Amino acid sequence: MKIRIRSRLSRLSHRTPKGRRRSTLQCVPRIPQHVGGCLHFVWACPILGSVVTIYCVSSTSDQQLLRDYAECHAETAFAELVRRHVDLVYSAALRMVSDAHLAQDVTQGVFMALARSAPQLADRPVLAGWLHRTARNLGANVVRSEVRRRTREQHACAMNDLLRTETETCWDQVAPQLDAVLGELSESDRDALLLRYFQGKSAHEMAEVLGVSAEAAQKRVNRAVERLRELFTKRGVAVGTNGLVIGLSANAVQSAPAGLAATVCAAGLAVGPALTGVVAKTTLLTMNWINAKVVITVTAAVALAGTAVHVVERRDADRLRAQNQDLLSQQANTAKERDEAVSALSAKSAELQQAQNANLELLRLRGEIGSLRNQTKELEALRKQNQQLRAAGTKTTPGGQSTEQDSDAEPQREAVYAKMNDAKLLMLGMLMYAQDHQDQFPTDLTQTSNYLAKAEHPLTGTNQFDLVLQGTINSVTNPGATIALREQAPVLVNGVRCKAYGFADGHAEYKREPPEGFEAWEAQHIMTPAAGGQ
Repeated sequence: MKIRIRSRLSRLSHRTPKGRRRSTLQCVPRIPQHVGGCLHFVWACPILGSVVTIYCVSSTSDQQLLRDYAECHAETAFAELVRRHVDLVYSAALRMVSDAHLAQDVTQGVFMALARSAPQLADRPVLAGWLHRTARNLGANVVRSEVRRRTREQHACAMNDLLRTETETCWDQVAPQLDAVLGELSESDRDALLLRYFQGKSAHEMAEVLGVSAEAAQKRVNRAVERLRELFTKRGVAVGTNGLVIGLSANAVQSAPAGLAATVCAAGLAVGPALTGVVAKTTLLTMNWINAKVVITVTAAVALAGTAVHVVERRDADRLRAQNQDLLSQQANTAKERDEAVSALSAKSAELQQAQNANLELLRLRGEIGSLRNQTKELEALRKQNQQLRAAGTKTTPGGQSTEQDSDAEPQREAVYAKMNDAKLLMLGMLMYAQDHQDQFPTDLTQTSNYLAKAEHPLTGTNQFDLVLQGTINSVTNPGATIALREQAPVLVNGVRCKAYGFADGHAEYKREPPEGFEAWEAQHIMTPAAGGQ
């Protein structure tokens, strides 16, 4: 048999002058009662009534204890179940949540669930299995709730950091004049602000106190806040409505020092009205002393607990704020490094693109130079063939008259070759000039002189050609048939009028006069100034 004692006031005593403890109460036992398999012994006090109850719990099974609790609400039976299984439940909860305080909450929740489900579990053979499963489920819920809570706290801490600077600055200006401005408000506005922001009451609670609807109470608060803001503005304190509301909510009421409430309570009780009668006065003083001791003890414990909770919360808030600042710094550094990397990448890409464009232009110029060299070689080959043919003709032609005619035609052929060479060189100079001037052709042939200074075959004179093409290379749709420059006047070669032409693709031709004449043929192959300027 197990005996447990539960007492509302186990003993009232005082010490004798020698320090020995002497009881001041004499308890009289009453008849025991049998409730749900448990014996209840109640002891009575002549002054305070029944103050001590002794319960005798039999060594019964978990099922019998559950039945006793479910049928008779036997608290001793439930207490015995808690004693038997609290270690198992607490250990399982502690492994789940890894926190002693949370494990205690989970343990309490498991036994609360047991109290609610006692009638359904009375026939369960193994109660420990149900308790373990319930502890595991509640522990999982607590872990999820804790994760969500920490996430919300982090977000709230971040938001508080953003608003802290503005709110603190605003409150530093508002606090010195707040009580004076509250005194200037009407009684209804002041009561609304005190109920809402100083006592922390909701709109429904304010409605019950003021005897109005919740909507009317909220409107009264809004009107009072606006009136308070106007009074601060008149005093030279510029503060917004939102800033004023945030400052009042966060700083209007500060926690009083620990122990102040107990001191005030004791002082108030000390000045109470005197009671008549020696017995009544002695009894009252004794009870006041007991009440004051209890109040002081309870108040000190609550204040200590509240201070400890505040210190812990403050420490957690500071830690979260420091972590948030570190994260913000890391984010700023990461963004800066990313921007620098993007800028470097853009610069490298621009350099690479310029190098590629320069390489392409170099390849194109090399191709054009190679083409011009091939044309020059072909011209030399044709010149040699012509010389060979002329030598062969001299050998086969009888009489001195043919020799004289060939000697007269020789200067004309040399002039033709010279003009063809001039046309090709000038076209080469025009293309090189356009390459260096954003594909724009020169406006005068003298602008090509710097590019032809080191040519293998020098010019015979640029005054023999006219520049007829202006604009850009890209504006020429058919470079092989578009005239870029032409000889100023035709010459007679073996009785035929001929002129030298340079075309936009770089080649040159020496052309005989067509049946329609040079002017008509040139009009078909020369771009107009308007088209060339496109």
